[in-house]
Amino acid sequence: MSERYTFEGLESVFDAIREHAEDIHYLTLYDRTDSYNEDTLGRMVFDPQRAAPWLGARPKPEEPDDAGLFDIPLEDEEEEVIPDEPIDPDRYVEAACTWVREMALRNMVGEEWGRFRVRLYGAKGYQKLGSARFTVRDTRHNEPEATLAPVETPTALVPKAPSLPQATLRVPEGAELFDQREREVMLQGMQKLGDLYAQYGQRMLDAAGQIQDINTSNLTQVNRQLSDSREQVDQLVAAILEFRVAQVDGEQQREADARQDQARSELAREALQQLGEAARAVVVAQGMPPQMKEVMVALSSSPELLAALQDPDVRALMQDRQNLSALAQMLHAAGQQARAQRQAPPPPPAPQPAAE
Repeated sequence: MSERYTFEGLESVFDAIREHAEDIHYLTLYDRTDSYNEDTLGRMVFDPQRAAPWLGARPKPEEPDDAGLFDIPLEDEEEEVIPDEPIDPDRYVEAACTWVREMALRNMVGEEWGRFRVRLYGAKGYQKLGSARFTVRDTRHNEPEATLAPVETPTALVPKAPSLPQATLRVPEGAELFDQREREVMLQGMQKLGDLYAQYGQRMLDAAGQIQDINTSNLTQVNRQLSDSREQVDQLVAAILEFRVAQVDGEQQREADARQDQARSELAREALQQLGEAARAVVVAQGMPPQMKEVMVALSSSPELLAALQDPDVRALMQDRQNLSALAQMLHAAGQQARAQRQAPPPPPAPQPAAE
C-alpha cells in the first residue's frame, strides 16, 4: 500500500500538528483536488472519547499485497477502551497523523491524484492555529485490470477422508483482487448519485420556477385589480364632488332668487305705498272728482293690479291709445256681462215628482 501511494508535503502537515499540539482542540481535513471547490472530509477532536478509535496502541499489521483500500477499519468497526488517565499530547499527535493519512487514502479510490488541506483550530474554533496541505498520487492508476489465475481442480478424493481438499486461489504476485472492480462500482455509484442529485435539483428548480410564476401572476392580477379599484374610487369621489358642487350652487342660486324676490316685493310694496300717498296728496291738492277717487281706491286695494301697472312692459302698452281703447272695451264688455247676470230672472223651480 505504501509503495502504491506517494505523499508530497505530508511531513509539513505532521510538523504543524506537532508544533501546535498543546493548543489544538480539533483539526479538519478538506479535499482541494478541485481548486474551485473545497469538500470537508472529516474532523478529529482531541478528546478521549471522540479520538478513542485512533488513540489505542494498535500495531499496524503488515498488509498483504492484495489488500484493498476498503480493508482500513472504520471508526465504528472497533471498540476502543477510553482511558481514565489524562492523554499525553504526543499520543494525540500520533493519532492525528494516522487519521490524516488514512482519511486521505480512503478518498483516493478511483483517483489518480488528490490535493488535501489540514486546518488546525483552538478551543471552540475561535482561533485558527495554522494550516498545511499535501498531495497524494496513485502510482498504479493507469495499470491494466488484474486478472485472476485459473483455479486448480482436485484430481482425486481420498476414501473416508475427514474432509475434502480445498481449492486454492492463486493470484500472481503483485496483482490486486477486486481493486478495479471496486473502482468501477464506486464510479458507477457516484455517477448514478450525481444523476439523481441533478434530477432532484432540476425538479426543485422547476418547482421553484412554477411557484415564482404563480406568485408573479397573482401579484400582477392583484396590482391590476388594485389599479382598477383606485380608478373606480377616483371616479366615485369625482362624481360625489361634482354632485356636492352642483348642490351648493343650486342652494346658493335659490337663496339668491329668494332674496331677489323678497327685495322686489318690498320695493313694490314701498312703491305702492308711496304711489297711494302721492295719489292722495294729488287728489287733496287738485280736488279729484268722486269717480276718480273711487277708481284710485279700487286700484290701491289690489296689489296685483298695481304690480301689473308698475310692469315696464304694461306701461309701454299703455302708451298706445289703441291698446287703451281695447282695454276699455274689454272692461266695458265685462261690466255688461256682469250686469246681465244680475238682471236675469231666477231660474224656475224644478218640478216636484207626482205623488203616487
